[in-house]
Amino acid sequence: MTVLALPSEKPDDTPMIDGRVRAIEQVGTNIWLGGRFSRVEQRNGTLLGNVANVAVFDSRTEEYRKGVAPTLGGTGAEVFDMTLYGDDVLIAGNFPGPTRGTWSWSTATQGR
Repeated sequence: MTVLALPSEKPDDTPMIDGRVRAIEQVGTNIWLGGRFSRVEQRNGTLLGNVANVAVFDSRTEEYRKGVAPTLGGTGAEVFDMTLYGDDVLIAGNFPGPTRGTWSWSTATQGR
């Protein structure tokens, strides 16, 4: 017997980002996305938040967690990788200014 999985006729209401994702890291119930993007939107295009290459979503509610992620923007900025190190998320990429490629963000002070 063959079973086929068909796509739903009703799309999920999961938020979207407007660019490319290069890194995904789960920290507790938070899902961190990194890449090159500037907006988090609802499926219908409604703006949920302006971001700078990092966004965080709650895996239980599938909602965007505004104000949790750092702002890593600027000309040519892009996140290439992320990993969890203790209570910090280490974010690697191309960032202008004093960060110059690696950023550590404490999840202990921003919720898990």
